[in-house]
Amino acid sequence: MTFRVLLALALGLLAMTFSASAQPSRLDEILAKLRDVQAFSAHFREEKRIALLAAPLVSEGDVYYTRPARLIRRTRKPEASLLVMDARTLRFRDSAGSHAMSLNENPSVSALTSTLLHVLSGDRRALEEGAKVEEEALASGGFRLRVVPKTQAVQKLVRAMTFEGVGVTLSRMTMTDGNGDEAVTEFSALRIRKPFSDAEWTKLEKLGE
Repeated sequence: MTFRVLLALALGLLAMTFSASAQPSRLDEILAKLRDVQAFSAHFREEKRIALLAAPLVSEGDVYYTRPARLIRRTRKPEASLLVMDARTLRFRDSAGSHAMSLNENPSVSALTSTLLHVLSGDRRALEEGAKVEEEALASGGFRLRVVPKTQAVQKLVRAMTFEGVGVTLSRMTMTDGNGDEAVTEFSALRIRKPFSDAEWTKLEKLGE
């Protein structure tokens, strides 16, 4: 699950910057806007639709990002958990305990982290080396963005991701995993802000507060 969450965050950050009128020729302009983002926070509500379950699994929480390359996914419901990422490590914590992973020792996770860094740095060439990106303007005035990983290793984890939104705001993300199950995430309360201070970031990392 950590692999899929990381990829979702990476590609979700990219989708948040696409506008309804975006065309492929404007991709560089869009990535340039992303490079100007110093930090943000957003609320999420996720439904995991698993074939073997009669009802979806629902979770809610918040996502935080601040430069340079620091990201938190904090789940509040139904159970509290925390995923913290920086350039060198991934840390996960819930009621069962804590786990940490060095990115240098895990090539698969390192590759997904690189995808995130390419998105945040606005590196179009590096981004397109790892994924096929398709844009579509919707009749409603919104946009749809479909991202398909190019490598088999990542496709075993995530087959495709589809993002929908209006203006410059991502509102809905659908992720299809390697088994064909779907996770549908809705975003709200997106806030672009100045970078979090070290004290603010430390507080965000404290589970349950």
